[in-house]
Amino acid sequence: MDFQARPVQYAVAFRRGLEVPGSEPGVLLAADLHLPEAGRPTAAVVTLHNARRDALGGMSVRRYSRYFAERGYAVVLVDCRGTGDSSGASLPTADRREVLDGLAVVDWVARQPWCNGRVGMWGLSAGAVTALATAAEGPEPLKAIIPVMGFIDPERDLVHPAGHRGGLGFTARSCLNELVTNLMPPLLGAADPDRDDRWRKRAEEYEPWFVDAWRNKPGSGTWRTRRVDPSRISIPTFCVAGWRDVMCKPMFEVYDQVRAPKRLLVGPWLHNFPDASPVEPVEFRVLACQWWDRWLGDPAHVGAEDERPVLAFVEGSRKAWVTVERWPPRIDDLLCLNATTDGRLVPDDELTTDEVALPGMIRHRTDPTVGAHSGLWSVAPITRIGYPLDQHEDDTRSLTFTSRCLPRPVTLAGRAEVRLAVDSSNTAHRCVVKLTDVDPGNRSTVISLAVVDLPAEPEGPASVVATLDPKCYQLAEGHRIRLTLSDSDFPRLWPSSARSDLVLRVTPDAAAPQDPTTVVRVPVVRFDAADETTVSRPDRSGPARRSPFPPDEWSIARDHIRDTLTVLARQTDGGTHLVGAEKSLRFDRYWWAEVTPGEADVAARIVARGEFAAEAEAGDRYCVSAEIDVSGDRAEVTGALTRNGRPYLTRQWVLDDDAGTS
Repeated sequence: MDFQARPVQYAVAFRRGLEVPGSEPGVLLAADLHLPEAGRPTAAVVTLHNARRDALGGMSVRRYSRYFAERGYAVVLVDCRGTGDSSGASLPTADRREVLDGLAVVDWVARQPWCNGRVGMWGLSAGAVTALATAAEGPEPLKAIIPVMGFIDPERDLVHPAGHRGGLGFTARSCLNELVTNLMPPLLGAADPDRDDRWRKRAEEYEPWFVDAWRNKPGSGTWRTRRVDPSRISIPTFCVAGWRDVMCKPMFEVYDQVRAPKRLLVGPWLHNFPDASPVEPVEFRVLACQWWDRWLGDPAHVGAEDERPVLAFVEGSRKAWVTVERWPPRIDDLLCLNATTDGRLVPDDELTTDEVALPGMIRHRTDPTVGAHSGLWSVAPITRIGYPLDQHEDDTRSLTFTSRCLPRPVTLAGRAEVRLAVDSSNTAHRCVVKLTDVDPGNRSTVISLAVVDLPAEPEGPASVVATLDPKCYQLAEGHRIRLTLSDSDFPRLWPSSARSDLVLRVTPDAAAPQDPTTVVRVPVVRFDAADETTVSRPDRSGPARRSPFPPDEWSIARDHIRDTLTVLARQTDGGTHLVGAEKSLRFDRYWWAEVTPGEADVAARIVARGEFAAEAEAGDRYCVSAEIDVSGDRAEVTGALTRNGRPYLTRQWVLDDDAGTS
């Protein structure tokens, strides 16, 4: 991919507070516009997001809005209904009405005198979801999209991972963010009693995302109505994914299923824009603008077709960028490793040697505290912190099988598979499958993972295939591959209510070759020097600024008397949030999750707290304090708003599986 940036062409006018008609009568969506002073209508780029243009959402895309506008695109940032200054009631996660609002926004933008009728749509996270869902409906003015780290199935990809009750992720990040965002009054404009009354009425009728997620358990039919079908997208799509982002897998599914010109960029990032990552940042604005040039803009700026539309970072020992023609790339070899009763992974061609353990089964008592050392990246859409740790402690509490030292480097590219041969005495209802990279110091780093349902107490041996998440990762010579199995991935998944036995059959039996056994299949690719490329880094050459906020925190602790595991994380964000006005905001987030194992009962609790303080344009100072406290079959959600230090609004929801919601 070419990183040659176009120079600035136009001055930019900024218009604030546009009102875009939503999909239902009376719903008006607030929007900001960066307009190039081109003297003619231009193509437009739209983001419809719930993170608020007057808060962190607007702050995060400000540099992109000006960059695109300076190069000839009208850039429109729209608040979802019920958010910020937009009217209407806020909607649950990925609600169908939000898709209809997306169609209304695209149609309205295309008909404006400053737009030439050609529209693109893009965004990070929820903004990516609205772009994908709107594109799947096929509106005529929408010509191209750039979804950055979005999901397509809110149940499987975010709320209830792999169809199992979710833990810290959706509660601590998405739900907490949505709660404080929707309880915060509009921050733009002059003081207006009528406007204030309208907002207060909306806040008193508001229902948080968490309440909707609590009501819709894993398997609820509601989730099916909110899925996006990428195969219906027929316009050019530029997918952006992070290897260490909770939404990596769905972005690869989008890339695979879209039937139109497409491009894929994937780096070793958490849930953030590629140019904002502390690890391997990429000047993504250039690539995004090139995409708009190709499909929306002046033909004079369109470059050559992408011969290799996939740009991917190889994690592990290689740490290089490669370009390939397709994903997954051409597989050069398939490494098959067989689990044995003595805890090894043995290649097919070594199964006949005397070293191999006898056929049989292996039993493991599950441990609900396993999972935290894999990192926060698979738990939540999180920025800055959460990369994998050494998970050797988790490995010691899991069922593991480890290969011998690799005689040469091995690059996994694509999706590894693990076939689990489940014995009839198995009582575990699920299995968390992870491949790890074990270095000579016995440090174990997770490469990829999957969660699969298991037949509990099957009538006979059963074969279950786990297809792990996409990955491009090189294991160095002398390292080992490890397969780790458990029924727990805390705090990503809510723990099982009681401990169980994971029972697998291992090592093929010559007397019964038809019986399934546990096998790992790793797709191996050999990238050469011609596949490697360089990328352009964002310019960070200015004077370093010291952050006014406390450093991020992340800790994992174990009480060795009770064997309780506690995970804690804290982050603070903020800055100047209003263009042209020196008004500040600050958002403190704090989450902790705790699990205590027991033979008959496993206790777990998750708490997320946030404090969102901001100064409005009119001078009022607001502060929202919120908490979500979940324990077993009960949860409490609270939010309190102060205005200039005085109590202004309090909301509380008490959720109980037996008593319902109050």
